[in-house]
Amino acid sequence: MIETVELQAVARDGSLRRVKLALELAPRPMLSVELEGRDLGSGSGDNVFVALMNARLILEQEGQLLCCQGARVNVFASGMLQQFSGGRQAYVLTDKQSLADSEIVDVLAPASPDEVVTVAEQRAFVFRFFKLDDRSSGQA
Repeated sequence: MIETVELQAVARDGSLRRVKLALELAPRPMLSVELEGRDLGSGSGDNVFVALMNARLILEQEGQLLCCQGARVNVFASGMLQQFSGGRQAYVLTDKQSLADSEIVDVLAPASPDEVVTVAEQRAFVFRFFKLDDRSSGQA
């Protein structure tokens, strides 16, 4: 079964464009990306959150940021939540003591253009939030 999600993408100049994502879960989560009717390819991964990060990287090559909850700077899918929800849900990180107290969002739900960032910016925020050293290349 394929689920279609229609969202917006925002460019650096603030202009908005229409994005259609087609989510296929089997055999492995994959998000096909269509920008205003043009097929850009697809991002895949072990779960929906990872597939979304890879789809976002495709859009970033076009100078676009996907306007979805999973692209907000302070949204993070813990390993346990990724396993529980297949990566479809993630936590909104706040200064609360525990992730258990955090809001949970659908990573493919719409978000405001002023809330979304690049994959690298989101990754850097998460590492700072948890006070971790990021020794990887920054790729999803």
